[in-house]
Amino acid sequence: MGFSNKKLTTTLLEEVLEFDMAAHKGRHATGGADALALADMSLAETPADGAWAGITVTLTAGEALSKYDVCYRDATTQKMKKAQANAAGTMPGLFMALEEIAQDAPGLFLMVGRTASSGWAWTIGDELLVSDDVAGGMTQTLPADTGDQVQRVGVAESATAIYFKPDVTVVEVA
Repeated sequence: MGFSNKKLTTTLLEEVLEFDMAAHKGRHATGGADALALADMSLAETPADGAWAGITVTLTAGEALSKYDVCYRDATTQKMKKAQANAAGTMPGLFMALEEIAQDAPGLFLMVGRTASSGWAWTIGDELLVSDDVAGGMTQTLPADTGDQVQRVGVAESATAIYFKPDVTVVEVA
């Protein structure tokens, strides 16, 4: 079920914003670093390999990023960099790169939504966490070393598909 050619009206901070979903489907570069771009809001079907559905934003990469890297926004540069659970300064991971993005180049990031990759082998129903072993990676194993950060970023819907919805709560392993 899609919202094609329909308008979604929502109240946000007592202002009513209308988004023409057909005009905002897919990639939408607005020119502003903080401008949100609404994508395909139909989340009913599992995306095909490499595809995605959800809320996206165009931001600038602070380092070379691979597709599916979980990223944080660097406080100094405001650019996107790879999150890693064993480095508190790189947390929380709030965005997922949806394409290969060169350093200092704009790229598309998933804020909330679904995506799929045939390269994944997740345990269905288990939560996804920011990896402590691989910068930008996800894992289903709890980081266990003292000082590691634990942050949920989604859940596996199948072995190859995930629902990405980062939780801003980050807990440090004692």
